[in-house]
Amino acid sequence: LSVAVEEADVRTLQHTIMVIGNIQAVPKRIAAVSSRISGRIVKLNVSEGEKVSEGQVLFEVESRQLGNPPPRVQLKAPQEGIVLDRHVVLGDAVEPDTHLMEVLDLSEVDAEGLIFEGQVASIKLGQKVRVYVESYPKESFNGTVDLISGDLDLETRTLSIKVRIENANLKLRPNMRATLNIVTEEADSV
Repeated sequence: LSVAVEEADVRTLQHTIMVIGNIQAVPKRIAAVSSRISGRIVKLNVSEGEKVSEGQVLFEVESRQLGNPPPRVQLKAPQEGIVLDRHVVLGDAVEPDTHLMEVLDLSEVDAEGLIFEGQVASIKLGQKVRVYVESYPKESFNGTVDLISGDLDLETRTLSIKVRIENANLKLRPNMRATLNIVTEEADSV
């Protein structure tokens, strides 16, 4: 019968609204890497998905300027994070301001969900949220409502919200499906 028995005790009772959503990178924590000179990739030190530290050399570009040997420029990681969306391989030609790769800092992530028009009055900035993902079914991640969209979608009658979550252990990754339980009321000593 799957009956669970537990000793009664005093707890905090929470009323929640459940929202389905997904994990996303925080936009201000994404850094693009590009070259300021024309040339070609002569040394490539990282792979997509690899963790890098700020200032670590990602690759070297040999300049098209004349010289014997031609001058080389090292391109370094602008921040600590994970290499994402790499567009270059060894020997590729590069041009100034071409998007070569991204370094993504996942120490904080957003869980984005859609609330219905009738739930808008119950949601406020700073509210506590418990987030669950399929990858870690027995674990919850705590966050707070960080952003409530400015306009309602006319077709679905929903409003987008973002929940900021600390992710120091890097368990949460962009595009994971998530269930957001937004705490709308709490009663102590129940």
